[in-house]
Amino acid sequence: MTDTEWVKQKLKSALGEPEVPEALLPDAMMETIRDTEEHCTISLSKIMRRAVAVAAAFLFFATALFYSLSRMEAQIPECSSANGVHFFSSEQEIVSEFSAGLPIYNFMYGKLWAEDAVNESTGATGAIDNGSTKFSAPENQAENVQEADGSLTDGDWLYTLNGYGKLFIFDVSDPTAPVLASELSLPDESYGGELFLDGNRLCAVSETYNDALGGTCTTLQVFDVSDRTAPDETARFSQEGSYFTSRIVEDNLYLISRKIPDFYGDYTENPDRLLPHIAREGKTYESVSPTRICRIGETRNSMFTTLSAYSFKESRVTDTLSVMSNTNAVYCSESTLYLSSPEGAGSRITAISLNGGEFSVRAQATVDGCPLNQFSMDEYRGDFRIAVTYDTSDATDNAVYIFDSDLQPKGKLTGIAPDERVYSARFMGEKIYLVTFRETDPLFVIDASDPTAPFIVGEVQLPGYSSYLHPYGEHLLIGFGRHVADGDSRDGTKVSLFDVSDPQHPQELDCVIFEDAFSDALYDHKALLIDTSRSLIGFPLCVGGELPYAFAVVGIDENQQLTVVRRVNTESPVYRGIRIGDVLFTVTENALSADALFSDIHYTTLFF
Repeated sequence: MTDTEWVKQKLKSALGEPEVPEALLPDAMMETIRDTEEHCTISLSKIMRRAVAVAAAFLFFATALFYSLSRMEAQIPECSSANGVHFFSSEQEIVSEFSAGLPIYNFMYGKLWAEDAVNESTGATGAIDNGSTKFSAPENQAENVQEADGSLTDGDWLYTLNGYGKLFIFDVSDPTAPVLASELSLPDESYGGELFLDGNRLCAVSETYNDALGGTCTTLQVFDVSDRTAPDETARFSQEGSYFTSRIVEDNLYLISRKIPDFYGDYTENPDRLLPHIAREGKTYESVSPTRICRIGETRNSMFTTLSAYSFKESRVTDTLSVMSNTNAVYCSESTLYLSSPEGAGSRITAISLNGGEFSVRAQATVDGCPLNQFSMDEYRGDFRIAVTYDTSDATDNAVYIFDSDLQPKGKLTGIAPDERVYSARFMGEKIYLVTFRETDPLFVIDASDPTAPFIVGEVQLPGYSSYLHPYGEHLLIGFGRHVADGDSRDGTKVSLFDVSDPQHPQELDCVIFEDAFSDALYDHKALLIDTSRSLIGFPLCVGGELPYAFAVVGIDENQQLTVVRRVNTESPVYRGIRIGDVLFTVTENALSADALFSDIHYTTLFF
């Protein structure tokens, strides 16, 4: 018996069909949900979505793992590639690709979620960059690259999605007396989603389950909101797969989704089941052409990452590209989209040129380790930079890699904080800031002025960790994360203000700790309101008690000290906080509340 046969036999006897663990059975999951609700960590709907995700992930992993091993000894078809990129010529060639076997590690690498890991498909809220202090607006990671959010405002109107396929537009011209202007149902029982706003153009991205395809699809809708009381849908486009993220660069919206192919049944007789699909203007779904589907490198991946470019000028999708990639992080600059996907104990980075809406795969490279999220990647002066955590023989370590525009190695810094892992990263020009954690929270300052030889110039050790870093002016850094009192006892949410004016001696100027409080912003940075024009930081909290939820606002005064300026308690989890003038709006799953920002006055609550 060969080693492969032995492993297959052991897995088959262990997995069977396979069985679901007792902890994932419905009764056990509901008991866990009830216990979690009692401790007020997250909302019931979020817990349910996560529980279902865990169960689905386990079943998929188990069956796909056995499937992979059953194909391990199949012959891998040869193919010609340019720069490690291979585009397919036919559906049958893609069938042969999957018949060659799937990589086991792609189902195992990384966590499904963590309170300290920031979700990709979710910039943080910050001040609008037009010199105005009238209202807060989404903060974008990269210059001239717009990111989406679930709630937005232009100062006179507030737009929000409730997570269940409903779009609401409120008249907030008088912030103390908001009025519901219109309500719109998105198609096919949509759920989740994010919004883009540009003048009288509103874009909504949502998910829905498609019975014909037997899976999740991502839909983009474009609305003319010249009349906010009657939004007019002007375009619609859908692509198969779960929504991952999106960006707007110039006049193009880039939509990214991920699809797990349908391995079950005899797909050799119906290869269309394997392929990703798209639908233009709400028409019937059609498969993406094999000539626009590619594999990067020699690794057989288990997932399609599909990218589509929608042109606002031409009011149509100009290109769709599917990459066989289990993408877990995306960074987008003005010219390039970078995909990171796990490969063994490392990651494969793929650079895709945007070309004004016509994709071309420019380069690819591999690194040891895995980035945490989008903020672990950056493009600066044509160089691509990435911070990762990687495995050593008996522990973990961390590194920064720098590549040129063709993803050729240029410089690296390894051995950063052995036995720890990256909890947050921020690239700011020639400086790179990393937070790692095990028992304390080192904030490292890395000098990357010479991209061929980055080095650690300074650090500060603190209890706890920051899961998100945000620049505040030229020499200050805001940290948002968890307070850790003793060892790994995480007993509060913490806001820190760091002075990095002296890179050799960074220091924490002040901090505010909310004891025994948890925040969704620990894993969803878009839940943060960072309003630099008013020196404010806002975030949701879960605190327990009669009013178990809250939205807190911390201010930075002229002496660079932090003070809690407002705290609004609610009965339901707060998803977003938005400032208009001196009014704080909080958005929950079914209500919009308006409160005075600098006093205890509550103006109104509108339920929807």
